Amino acid sequence: MLPGLKGGIQMHFAQKYASALETDKDKEEKTSQRMTSLHPYPLVGPIPKNPMPWCCQNPKCQSTMYGVLYTYDCPCWISQQFFGNWCLCDTCCQQYTISISEVAKRKKVKEDENDAGNDSESVKSPTASASPKFTEEQTEEDKAQGVIRKGWMTKQGGSIKTWKKRFCVLRKDKTLTYYDSEKMKEKSMKGIADFMWAFMIKRVGDNEFRVSTSERIWAFKCKNQEDRDAWINAFQHCINRADLVVIDDISEKKSRKQSKADKKLMQEQEKLEKQQKQNAKNQPQKTE
Repeated sequence: MLPGLKGGIQMHFAQKYASALETDKDKEEKTSQRMTSLHPYPLVGPIPKNPMPWCCQNPKCQSTMYGVLYTYDCPCWISQQFFGNWCLCDTCCQQYTISISEVAKRKKVKEDENDAGNDSESVKSPTASASPKFTEEQTEEDKAQGVIRKGWMTKQGGSIKTWKKRFCVLRKDKTLTYYDSEKMKEKSMKGIADFMWAFMIKRVGDNEFRVSTSERIWAFKCKNQEDRDAWINAFQHCINRADLVVIDDISEKKSRKQSKADKKLMQEQEKLEKQQKQNAKNQPQKTE
């Protein structure tokens, strides 16, 4: 693909998506794009009234409820990369807008945390203080390789959705390498995932979580909830970006609550039917 063509195509579809959400009155106003410090991709907007459920991805937003999808009245901006899956309200977009020169400056900055050594540990991530126990005791070799956390998890495949047990190693360069052995030899390596621009971590059930990137959704299962939460904290510390969203799978919780309610209703109906049958048996039969 020619240089700049991919970005042009993404911008075209983002504007088309934004235009489709506008009313006839709103279409008179042209959409524009902005860059913010909360998101690495351009935002298209503003959309005066988004009919699709959405929420601002800024955890400190005062205009929407963070993590709660709803048809809010305030204008919103949508991501050129992720369309309606990543939004900012107009207030937050204006507050965190950065200049083109700042964007160019940030693109030139290369992450080199491995060379920072112990100095990088002094810079704490925003989420590190909430739950510091995301790492276990590390060897000198682990520290030299920039290992943040390692251990066994069950990983779901990409094209074939099967679950396989893998020894996973999360490193400071924002990659997760997975093996079929704890020895972490090259011949036992099954793959590597890049979470540089992961934008969402979702807790599912009691021991599962999913990490969303622009390419795919990575699903993992841990041995228990405590281990799952430790891995999530490790990912938060590793990615360390303000636009990373960590949410619960609300739909699954609702379905579980609904299934419990349905089960309770069925039990009450069965109990009532048994009682009616028993009452029918106890009634004296009329003789002619």
